[in-house]
Amino acid sequence: MKANARQVLDRARRIIHDEESTRWWLPELAQWLTDGVRQIGMARPEALAVGATLNLVQGTRQELPGEYFHFLRAVHNIPDATKAITGRAIRMVKKEQLEEQEPHWHDPTIRPFKSEVRHVAFDPGTPRVYWCYPGNNGLGQIHAEVAQDPTEIVVQADADLIDSYDAITLPVDGIYTSALADFVVYRAFSKDAHMAPASAQRAQVHLAAFQAAIGLRTAASDTENPNTPFMRG
Repeated sequence: MKANARQVLDRARRIIHDEESTRWWLPELAQWLTDGVRQIGMARPEALAVGATLNLVQGTRQELPGEYFHFLRAVHNIPDATKAITGRAIRMVKKEQLEEQEPHWHDPTIRPFKSEVRHVAFDPGTPRVYWCYPGNNGLGQIHAEVAQDPTEIVVQADADLIDSYDAITLPVDGIYTSALADFVVYRAFSKDAHMAPASAQRAQVHLAAFQAAIGLRTAASDTENPNTPFMRG
């Protein structure tokens, strides 16, 4: 189940003792909530994973469309324009191993470019870029898992009423509810830090709680680098 904006904001308002939003305006808290979701995405991009159809350009180097910020893994080819047919599965490989076994794979005169992808390589240092083997002829499509940049939380009416946020589903799982509340509280107390030194201290406590939650999950996974040993096919 995905996290709910109202649940996060309600929890944060209780912590900062402002359940009627007289000190911190709800749209401002909602903006910080969006920032918190993005922070989770930076530490844990698969938390914002969605399936996407990617149109390939000619060559070996491919780049994600602007709405996606992190390539996670390739799944399969899409050989039919209607997307009704599932094509050959794609295997993730290490780029270094691929180059070791196929040093001329970027050259279409030696390794002809095709529409069907056999392997995809990924470097976590360039999270929006991935590499296709063989190089694509510009006609290929693949289905992949990618991380999507979250949109700003905006309500069309009554933005100062908590009920307006009840129907807003966040793009991360509900297990992040507590961490997101900590992030919103951190931002709220940070705003008051110049007036009350105690607020600065409380802000750091909640920031540390948020970072600990995200850090523990990050350390437990290596899915930011979806590489497996390369086997020629």
